[in-house]
Amino acid sequence: MNVAAPDRPSACFVWHDRCTAQLLGVEPLVFRVHGLEEVEKTLTSLAHPQGSNALIVAPDAFTVVHRTAVIALAAANRLPSIYSFRFFATEGGLISYGRIQLNYQSNSRRSLNSSST
Repeated sequence: MNVAAPDRPSACFVWHDRCTAQLLGVEPLVFRVHGLEEVEKTLTSLAHPQGSNALIVAPDAFTVVHRTAVIALAAANRLPSIYSFRFFATEGGLISYGRIQLNYQSNSRRSLNSSST
């Protein structure tokens, strides 16, 4: 299952997840959510006694801003979850696949300063 806000750049991740699922022979469920109420309803509906569902959280401004709620709801519904950024995992999520976020502004400034000399 992939949770993504509608009409966002995360659409390319949803497409990739669908292709990967097809290769693995599993059926992906994609939920486009518009608010925390929809996230809660969606994750609650996926709670399964046999634990046959899992969650992939797409990299998106919505999921980043609401990460505390998304992490808590996934845990409360016992959904194994993989997140797009490391800070989801350090804040209580199960695991992340993303790279460590660096201070890009600082790095860009250093790069500009070194190229101007």
